[in-house]
Amino acid sequence: MRSQADALVIEAAAKRRLADEYDAAQERGEVARNGDNLPSVSKLNAKKPTAAEIGLSRKQIHEARDFRDAEEADPGVVRRTARPFALGTFAKMWSTPHRLWRAPHPSWCKSLRVVGMAISFLRKSPMEKLDAELAALRARAETLHSRHAAAEAAFVDAETKLQRHLLEADLDDDKVRAKLEVAVAACALTRDNFAKALAAQQVKVADAEQRQAAERAAVERKAASEKLERDLDAVERTLPSYLDAARAFTKALDELHHHFESSQMSAFISNAASQVEVAGAFALQELRANVRAIADGTMPMPPAKEVPAPVVVPEPAPEIRRVFALRQIKWKDAAGRQQYGQQYEDADLPLATAEMALRHGAVTRLDDDRRKQLRGARGGQHVNPNAVDLLDLDALEGWSGARHASFDPVASARITPFDRGIPERKISIPAMRAG
Repeated sequence: MRSQADALVIEAAAKRRLADEYDAAQERGEVARNGDNLPSVSKLNAKKPTAAEIGLSRKQIHEARDFRDAEEADPGVVRRTARPFALGTFAKMWSTPHRLWRAPHPSWCKSLRVVGMAISFLRKSPMEKLDAELAALRARAETLHSRHAAAEAAFVDAETKLQRHLLEADLDDDKVRAKLEVAVAACALTRDNFAKALAAQQVKVADAEQRQAAERAAVERKAASEKLERDLDAVERTLPSYLDAARAFTKALDELHHHFESSQMSAFISNAASQVEVAGAFALQELRANVRAIADGTMPMPPAKEVPAPVVVPEPAPEIRRVFALRQIKWKDAAGRQQYGQQYEDADLPLATAEMALRHGAVTRLDDDRRKQLRGARGGQHVNPNAVDLLDLDALEGWSGARHASFDPVASARITPFDRGIPERKISIPAMRAG
């Protein structure tokens, strides 16, 4: 608070200096006075700069002169006014009768202007005050904890020295022993005092935390009650418009009474509007009573509106094809991970990779007879990534042109040709005879 009062005093001193410099400039003829720039022939060629042209407003100059005059009439009035305000006595000063602080000269009024500029800066909400208080209490508790730890270490060290003296030094040396005992007692007393202070400080911290939680809950309840009140005001403003629109629409539909669907719509809208009007009156009255109950804490706050979770569209699974490997193979799956397949075992390959491997004869289909004979022939051995015969399916190029029975559906269909001979076909064609 003291630094804030000093800042106000410095600002007032700067304004007084501004008033002195501006008046001196007018005396020297460097700045226009009142009436210097009137349109006259003799002064058109020697126009003086105005306050606006040098970057000042008339309000700033007037306020600066007020500060200067007030300080000259009553030296130290700005400091005497700023200090009580910064210490929290401005409210009492303001509550006094108007005639008391309005002195014969306007010094109080003028100096209070600069003080008023800091009102928004100095004013804190109860929540901010509790946060600051709790931060100070926690900082002091931390300091007490460190001091208690240091006192505990000093006590242990003093007690160790006393025990060493009793075990190793001359027992008849009462002077040294008494000195060590005094040190142990002093360290113990210091440690116990810090422990008591730390316990008391922790109680204060807990109490401040409870008050902070209560204030936060009060702030949240107030915000919830104000929001409910705003929502009810919006409903009350909108409901008459809705009812008027429903009545106007019903009246328009009544003109189409000869049409069945139009008459049904008119009856439905009329009934719905009547029910909404009655239900709205009861609901608004009930909710108006809830506003104060929520603010007082006798009623829980309305829950927040549930926001539906965004629908996550799952990515389609990559198409794979299971084949039977005739060689040791390796490939990369859809995620880019390296995969290995043992010879004479089934392998799940990406669709394009499986087709390429079938064309090159590295794999075969699951209905191939070789799968029945050779599956598991390698005895469940693991694939050696450094094997010479390991085939990289991703490195295969286009189809070599060879036709493998495992890939060619015609060759693998096991079609047996059957000789039926040449069938005899006879066709009778009627012909027209002459004569």
